[in-house]
Order: sequence, then structure tokens, then C-alpha cells
Amino acid sequence: MRSSGKEELRNVYAQSVTIEESAVESGDIYPSIMVLHQNYPNPFNPKTVIKFTVTERSDMLISIYDLSGREVKELVNGELVSGYHQVIWDGRDNHGQSVSSGIFFCKLESKSLVTGQKYRQAIRMTFIK
Repeated sequence: MRSSGKEELRNVYAQSVTIEESAVESGDIYPSIMVLHQNYPNPFNPKTVIKFTVTERSDMLISIYDLSGREVKELVNGELVSGYHQVIWDGRDNHGQSVSSGIFFCKLESKSLVTGQKYRQAIRMTFIK
């Protein structure tokens, strides 16, 4: 501020921006790639959230495996529609027993019911008691 009480502006730049609106039907928005996102939290105790993206109607299998490759828990087995999904694993096996601390793998396998395309991805998770 100047001694006269007036403000002085320096290095001021302006630019005109035009924004055009467009409408998109909500049914037309689909994820573009199938993704198994990293679980959160990781490491976890007592439970973790596993998020995944489905690109089109698919048969989906999501399972947890131990380091030996043995299936510990089947989380999802069935048909899912396109969109963003999540499942929670509570650290228990298929028999309801709590697993011991360690490293586990979450594997997603899918087959599109539209194109027949198959997809497979795995993430590493750490369970701490």
C-alpha cells in the first residue's frame, strides 16, 4: 500500500477462459481397464479393504493365498457388473479361523461375459496380529 492509501498492483496478468458444457448419460461411463487396487490398510489388523475395477459384466473370482500358494479364503465368486467394487477381508480363512501373521496374496481372475477376454492380477498383503 502506498502512503497515499492507494494500492499498487504489479505483474498482474489476466486471461479469458471459455468453458463449454456437455452432457453424458450416466450409463455411458465405464472404467477403461480392469484393476485390482492395493489393499488398505497394509499392513493390516484386523481387516483390510480390497478395491477393484470391473470394465464390463464379468465372471469374477477373488481369493486370498498364503506364501505356499494354498487358497486361504475365497472372497468373490460370481458375476459382477461394470463399476468400482470393494470387499473386506477380516483375516479369517474359509473355515472361519483367524490366520497367523504373515504375507498373503490377493488374486483377481475374471472372464468378460461380453468379449470373453480373460484378466488376472495379484497384490501382496501383510497381516499382523
